[in-house]
Amino acid sequence: VTLSPPVATLGMLQAELLSWTDEAIAKPFFVRLLNHNDAFLVLTNVELNELLAAGEEGGRLQLLFEDARARCLSFGLGKEAMKRPVHVSHLYLQIIHFPDNRLEDGSV
Repeated sequence: VTLSPPVATLGMLQAELLSWTDEAIAKPFFVRLLNHNDAFLVLTNVELNELLAAGEEGGRLQLLFEDARARCLSFGLGKEAMKRPVHVSHLYLQIIHFPDNRLEDGSV
């Protein structure tokens, strides 16, 4: 028997997935990724720029990216956070299409 989480928990998770950036066009990226079931994913220029900025040092997703690389999950904030190993299932994407145009700063 599988029990689903409470509706409030699902709403809280969806709010977190939508609040990673202030850029309206990029906000739904993680919800789109969550529901993605194709082998081909297209990133918009805005999504790519926002993901890169959020993953940089001090960015909103820096700790999430670090946790993903270490295959762990942080519980708590700052130096008080406890790291717990997790088994992360991989997305089975075969192709990720990045925008042709350069990033806002002119880099690739």
